[in-house]
Amino acid sequence: MPICPTCHASTDEVINQPNTSNLVSAVHAPTDMSGVLQALQQVIYNLNRITNNSPGNKKIGRFQEVKAQRITAKVKVYSKQDKETFVEYKQINGMTFKDTVTGEQWNWSRGSD
Repeated sequence: MPICPTCHASTDEVINQPNTSNLVSAVHAPTDMSGVLQALQQVIYNLNRITNNSPGNKKIGRFQEVKAQRITAKVKVYSKQDKETFVEYKQINGMTFKDTVTGEQWNWSRGSD
């Protein structure tokens, strides 16, 4: 009869789990503009958690979109089956975000396809 290896480690040891309050949430890959904005908000949330940036402790500030500088264009997407059927929507091609504390600005543009 074969002899199996035996583990002599104590089974009543306490295993300390890491503190999960310092971990950041995952940012999922967006598939549309709404998802891009949600992902951006999640990145800002994670950055604020990492830097301990809370409403009473402003180190970096909070980036907010300057909607007056948003660049849009009307786009028509036609059906492959029926060339007269289309959907028209407003595509965002450029956005500006401004730090409410430092005044720093970030510009984003769609670029060329």
